[in-house]
Amino acid sequence: MQEVSFVPVQGVLLLRDGCFNTEANVEEIIRKMEMCNV
Repeated sequence: MQEVSFVPVQGVLLLRDGCFNTEANVEEIIRKMEMCNV
C-alpha cells in the first residue's frame, strides 16, 4: 500500500465570476497558499 501524504484542498470560492469582473477573497487565497507551504 502506498503512503498517504498531506495535501490540503487548494480551491477558493469566488465571490463573483466572469471574464473581467472576477472577485475572490485575497486573505482566503493567502491562507490556502500558506497551508500548502509545508
